[in-house]
Amino acid sequence: MLTIGFFIVSLISIIGVVSLLACKSRKSNNMNHTASKNKLEFGYNMAWIAVKSTDPAGVAQFLELENVCHELYRYGIEAIHNQRRGDRYIYITPAHNGWVLIVGHALPFPLGTAFSDKCTPLIASLSQEFGESQYFLCYPELDFFGWARAVNGHLQRAFISGDEESIWNHGRLTIEELALGLNLYDFRGVYKKNGDTGESIILIPTEAQVLAIASKWSINPIVLSQKAGCSTTTGFLADAPFYWSSETEIYNKVNSCRS
Repeated sequence: MLTIGFFIVSLISIIGVVSLLACKSRKSNNMNHTASKNKLEFGYNMAWIAVKSTDPAGVAQFLELENVCHELYRYGIEAIHNQRRGDRYIYITPAHNGWVLIVGHALPFPLGTAFSDKCTPLIASLSQEFGESQYFLCYPELDFFGWARAVNGHLQRAFISGDEESIWNHGRLTIEELALGLNLYDFRGVYKKNGDTGESIILIPTEAQVLAIASKWSINPIVLSQKAGCSTTTGFLADAPFYWSSETEIYNKVNSCRS
């Protein structure tokens, strides 16, 4: 019995050491990387979910993330910006004004009817647990912008545009959208007017409008990044769940493992 007990204790200790080393290795890989002009900043070229909560640990536990480590805000943001590994990480920020942000390129994207909808179940379940959750993405180089809001388990509003078309459109325009002068006519394009080249003019949301909606609904991440002392606060860095990947990404990963 003593031998078995000693074996179990030793095994637990080894697992703990391995996990700690993995976290330290991940930190060292990310600390030397310059994420952007402002290492603490995110909002442009990023996706995030705002969760109405003051408990980052509770959010991390609910998501059942893998390899979760405590991480300073500045290093967590650097990790998700990392060009080599950033697409596998998720960073959960410290709470600010009653909101916790889940940040990373690894979040599921709305990709249209040809792909499974992984966004709605995610934000709906978060809102069921915490009361409200909001999804934002802002990729100017891809003309990929949008926002969504779920309350008490139900999706209330969603709009995502990409490649000059609406990918996801659910619910009525909110007061905040109308206040910014956004309407479905603009979203779908001004097809009866021509530009200098004679082609139809397509109007789509901009990065400024995404951040404005985020500011009205919950919190602008740029403002969070500029908060005094933000760099020394602690959140959680983790590997994103495999099932968040799109079908194409999963197919490629499975095939690479088989080869």
